[in-house]
Amino acid sequence: MVAGRQGMSVSTLDEARFREFAFAAADLLVSTDAGGRITHADGDATLFHHPTADRLIGRNAIDLISEAEGSRLREELWSLGPGRRLSWEDTSSIEGGRRIVIQRDAVTLNSFNFIISRMPSSVRVRGDRLDEIMAEQFRDAVMNGRLMAARQPVVETRSGAMSHYEVLARFNGEDSPVGLIAAAEKSGQIAHLDYIMIAAAAAQLEANPDPSYRLAVNISGASLQRLDVIRELCAVISGHSFHRSRLIVEVTESAHIHDIETAARAVGTLRSSGISVSLDDFGAGS
Repeated sequence: MVAGRQGMSVSTLDEARFREFAFAAADLLVSTDAGGRITHADGDATLFHHPTADRLIGRNAIDLISEAEGSRLREELWSLGPGRRLSWEDTSSIEGGRRIVIQRDAVTLNSFNFIISRMPSSVRVRGDRLDEIMAEQFRDAVMNGRLMAARQPVVETRSGAMSHYEVLARFNGEDSPVGLIAAAEKSGQIAHLDYIMIAAAAAQLEANPDPSYRLAVNISGASLQRLDVIRELCAVISGHSFHRSRLIVEVTESAHIHDIETAARAVGTLRSSGISVSLDDFGAGS
């Protein structure tokens, strides 16, 4: 039995069942100790059919990787210097494959970060080198905590009164993260940004009980077409105490919405909890 955070009760999974689910995992960010034991986990937890990654706490991150790759990784892990990383593509686990990146902490040498992200078929074909560099920069920003949430006031055009604040992503203090966000969408990593921004907004709303304090957060149209991501976002929100009407989710138009039925279900799920949902684009305020 593995205990999740905040006293969550989780059921035991036998090793065969765990590995079956593990190879389907994607869009995960986990931190481990020197032995590979997971100490923190965020992201896609569909491998456990549960809306939180907490069930990974206590598991060994190497078990999320195929046996052959895991065996090689155990040998190479300690050869990584401070801040250095390994990355490779795993095309045998899920349709389209996964990209796996492992980085050793630059300060706490007994700590490692793993990112396992979806790799759409379009990414497997080598494209523009700039996209690859930008996607790598996005992964690096997420892994090293260089992604920040900033606020920008939104003013009513007619009255001039402030309506709410918009929560915007900032990387290393840069004013415009448009290039990194576009690369994250192309490489299938955008859900990481959505998790971080929603979590930041929910924490701010809980910390400031003023009913007039409202926040709007962008989420990608790509995330809207993944009900597992929407369930995870709802789980993040449910972990904070604030009136749901104070949170506005703005769906960006930067990713084409081709699965209208799934997107409509996702919007319904968000709205049923009291959250306001509207359309937007990353260019506004970015």
